[in-house]
This record gives sequence, C-alpha cells and structure tokens, in this order.
Amino acid sequence: MIQGQSVYCDDSAIVYHGDGLHLIENLTFDAVVTDPPYGYRMYKHDLPVPIEYWEHLLEERKVKLAIFGYPEELSWIAGQLGKPDEWVTWWPTNLFGRSSQLMRTSQAIAVWGDDLNGKAVREPRSDNPAGKAIAKQRGLDTETRVAGDVWRDFSPCSGMRPQNRQKHPNEKPVSLMEKLLTLINVHRVCDPFCGSGSTLIAAKQMGLKSIGIDVDPACCKTAAGRLREVML
Repeated sequence: MIQGQSVYCDDSAIVYHGDGLHLIENLTFDAVVTDPPYGYRMYKHDLPVPIEYWEHLLEERKVKLAIFGYPEELSWIAGQLGKPDEWVTWWPTNLFGRSSQLMRTSQAIAVWGDDLNGKAVREPRSDNPAGKAIAKQRGLDTETRVAGDVWRDFSPCSGMRPQNRQKHPNEKPVSLMEKLLTLINVHRVCDPFCGSGSTLIAAKQMGLKSIGIDVDPACCKTAAGRLREVML
C-alpha cells in the first residue's frame, strides 16, 4: 500500500503528496530523474538525502539514475556509487543569481545507466552558413546536431525571469528535462522530489509514464495544476 496521498492522476502521470525517501518502495519505474534537496537547510524540507538511498536505487532496484547538483556534492556521491555514465553541465543563458566565493552559473547532472541514447539528444546547429553547408554536403541535418555535454536551456526562475519563481525556487525548464529523458531512454520515470513538476510535464509531452512525489503540499498542487494545463 502506498503510504501517501494521491493528489493527481491521469493516464500518464500521478502525483503523490508524501516522503519521496520512502514512497518509492511500492512503486514501479525504470528510472529516477530528480533535483533533490541539497541539505543546505535553506528551507523547511531542505534536508540531505542519505547516500544509502541512491545506492538502493542503483544497486538493488537497478534503475537508471539522473541527479542534479553542484559538482562538489555530486563528485562525492559519484565516489560512493561509481563513475557516472554521463556527466552533463547545465549552463543556462541567465544566471542563477546565487553567489559564494565564485558565482554559481551552472549545475551538473550525473547519469548512471546502460543503453543511454545520447545521439538522440539534439540542439540547434550554429547559424554559421559554412557549417550548415558542410552539414548539407554530408547529408546531415542542417538545423540541429547531436548535443554536447553542456546544455544552455534558459532557467525559468532566475536572472531575467524572477516573476516565474512563483512555481518553485529551483524550477527546471521543461526543455532541459526533455533532453534528459531522451538521454535516459525509458518508458516510466519517477521524480521523488518533483517540486513544480517539470520532469512530469516533459514526460507527458513525450508520451512517457511518470510518477511525482513531493513532501510539500504546495509543490504537489503546482505540479498537478501544470499537468492539467498540458491536458487542456
């Protein structure tokens, strides 16, 4: 029995209000894709995720795993779990607006899993006419190319767009999550710290099944509302 309250459910997505550390035990999914709390205690639920949680998912549940974080924390996690199969840097075209000794302008995404589909992840090709001409001569797509390991999707909640912080202070762009789900290459994804639901929105738009969990009822409400908008 799922020890949490379902606040939204449709043919492709379900959102639970509850503790993502425990609810996953009775759920079925192929991958966990999430931006977990970093444990800086900057808000009520910003508590560190035990390393045993990630080990359980990767070693016992044997699912694919993609975790957002800053390199210093993710490097420590990788030291416990083993070398990631992919390491992506998210460098949005606007800043996070958070500074320490060095300005935080990027985040990392560590990905573990077999059968990753990197060649399917696309990004716009440069507008350089010479480059497009060469691509055309080689019979390649002249508008897009295989993405590199630095993704520049615009951050929806910092820099030039502070008004969008009403969704979630750490909201991720749906376009970024679509790239990540394309790379992960699964049919059912779980985000146990789903926040405003960007992972679920991306999955729904891609025709994938998704499960979202969040301990904050306001986040669950936001995610559910966004999913309803996609249906409309």
